[in-house]
Amino acid sequence: MRYGKGNKSCSGKILKQGLQNIQRIIISTMNKHLRSFFILLFILLFAYFFLPQKADQKKIYLYAWERPQDFSFLAENDYYIKNVGVAYLAGEITSKNGKLAFHNRRNPLIIPEDIEVISVVRINPLNTLEELTDNKEEIARFITDHCFRAGQCQLDMDTRPSEYSSYGEIIGIVNDNLGYRVSISALASWCNKKSWMNDLKISYAVPMLYRMGESSFLLKAENIILDNNFCKKNVALSTDELDFDFQRYVVNKNVFVFNPDTWTKESLDDIIKVIYE
Repeated sequence: MRYGKGNKSCSGKILKQGLQNIQRIIISTMNKHLRSFFILLFILLFAYFFLPQKADQKKIYLYAWERPQDFSFLAENDYYIKNVGVAYLAGEITSKNGKLAFHNRRNPLIIPEDIEVISVVRINPLNTLEELTDNKEEIARFITDHCFRAGQCQLDMDTRPSEYSSYGEIIGIVNDNLGYRVSISALASWCNKKSWMNDLKISYAVPMLYRMGESSFLLKAENIILDNNFCKKNVALSTDELDFDFQRYVVNKNVFVFNPDTWTKESLDDIIKVIYE
């Protein structure tokens, strides 16, 4: 009996010791995994906050201004169809001799059916405030007519502070006519938190990071801050003004691109490579 009890006691000790060893191995393994997890987490957070980021693939919109343009090449592959849209100049308003002139697009434009399109109406600087305030309904009707079929509308205008209120009214009328909110192109200086745009009924604004004149030095000094909510999802570049760190402005945004020359498959592929590779 004594021998039996001693054997049982010895077996219990061995079993207990074995379980303790297994427990130590499990804890050690878990600690190693936890250490690896936290090291990986630290690396990812450091990379996100401190390393330059490449732009994730959003959508590219090609500005098609007043020149003959054939976008037939966009139908050649699914990548273009899914990721490329066209924002084309549909109409333009100018001022001459104290009167407004309304211009339809003059040059031919070919866009494949499957490509997303945005109608753009350009309002050039007007000579007097009265030209704007006295013709709000006519201006709104012209914009509506040129945006109705596209289903998306963008206004491009050079706006003086004295005109802010009138443009807000025009945008409100156009929204009511179309049944949706228009977008606008915007000076980078408009994209601050206290911008006059805060009172506008728009879907989004596209800050133009080109043709900035005296303010262009701010881009190269990386002092442009686009913190207005309307400006956070889109940005516009030009193919001939990429001599600054534009990558910091395009991350996770749709990119509108102006080309002073005619768009071709080659020029499109070049800008995609510059932005995303």
